Amino acid sequence: MRTHEFWRERDTGHVWAVELREGIVIGCFGPLAHAEVDDELLARFDYDRDDAEWVEAHRDEFDLHVPAAVR
Repeated sequence: MRTHEFWRERDTGHVWAVELREGIVIGCFGPLAHAEVDDELLARFDYDRDDAEWVEAHRDEFDLHVPAAVR
């Protein structure tokens, strides 16, 4: 099963969309513009497989990012 999440780089604050299969990073897209950090867009990004290995190897440098609800 594939899932999608937003991850924020601790050092830069950049937010990335990350695609996971069984908890392993298989794709990423970003860094994202503020307007792109939208749950409705997560499944639509063109995820890059080339950077996925790097993100997986450095996942301890990222935090899960949950976008604030728009009022």
